[in-house]
Amino acid sequence: MHPFSFSSTELAVKTEQHLPNVNTLELYVFLGIERAKKCATASQTKSAHMRVVNTLTETMCDDCLSLEWRESCHKWIRKLLPLLFEILPTCTYWQELENIKLLKEYFLTNKCAVKHRDVSASSDQASSNLR
Repeated sequence: MHPFSFSSTELAVKTEQHLPNVNTLELYVFLGIERAKKCATASQTKSAHMRVVNTLTETMCDDCLSLEWRESCHKWIRKLLPLLFEILPTCTYWQELENIKLLKEYFLTNKCAVKHRDVSASSDQASSNLR
């Protein structure tokens, strides 16, 4: 048993809080899967799994968070793709996959992500110059 609840771990993921002595993203995915196993119906189980995927996707797109954290979220989404393949209708799975690819391209690999990195580096440099 982990001392962290699913909700508190989800909040840590959304706000890039590193929980002590655990990999926050790994714990979140684990707790989400455990939560889904306890659901009474297939619909509830699907909703529980999609909550994890959607939270990771939203976090991946949050440019207020570090690029490293957002890339880690994308890695966990990729690890969950076989699960999505099993729980979603084929057409919906391919749409979800395309959506994730487009979001990754925009938020992690295009000029927007590079600009965010440059702004962060400039901000760090400016704050160190002030000291």
